[in-house]
Amino acid sequence: MSEVNATPEIPQSNTIYINNLNEKIKIDELKKSLNAVFTQFGKILEVLAFKTLKHKGQAWVVFEDASSASNALRQMQGFPFYDKPMRIQYAKTKSDIIAKADGTFVPREKRKRHDDKAKKRKDQHDANLAGMGLNPAYAGAYGAAPALIQAVQNLWYLRLLHHQIIFSLFRIFPMTQLP
Repeated sequence: MSEVNATPEIPQSNTIYINNLNEKIKIDELKKSLNAVFTQFGKILEVLAFKTLKHKGQAWVVFEDASSASNALRQMQGFPFYDKPMRIQYAKTKSDIIAKADGTFVPREKRKRHDDKAKKRKDQHDANLAGMGLNPAYAGAYGAAPALIQAVQNLWYLRLLHHQIIFSLFRIFPMTQLP
């Protein structure tokens, strides 16, 4: 009886995808160990492993030829590697290093994470200002004074200061309303 796979059959490739790897191992050590274990099956062009949360516990090993990848997949399936059995399958896409060698490499557009994060932070800040009843467009000019007044109102020891000192401190803020 043959085993039925839930995922469609992935075509044979030079690259194998390995998951269920121990996440506590440092990336450099993981790459060196994978290289040492899989070198017996053929020449390895590249070992890819990343420390991002999305890619933890996963690696890709790129062989020079597909037969080496096939042998590695068959013989190392379930092999205990740092106390966890490896799950191995062919990679879904062609490795960049193989595509460059074939001449079929198409560069991908890089994600603009930093711009997105800055925009998200600005939008969040504007939403916070709007929630406080302030217009985000005037946040720099008029938004600081009410927050400062609220902070000062909570300081009990300022009540003990002389009124002249307090008035001189707050004259520099144009929107400040003093009693």
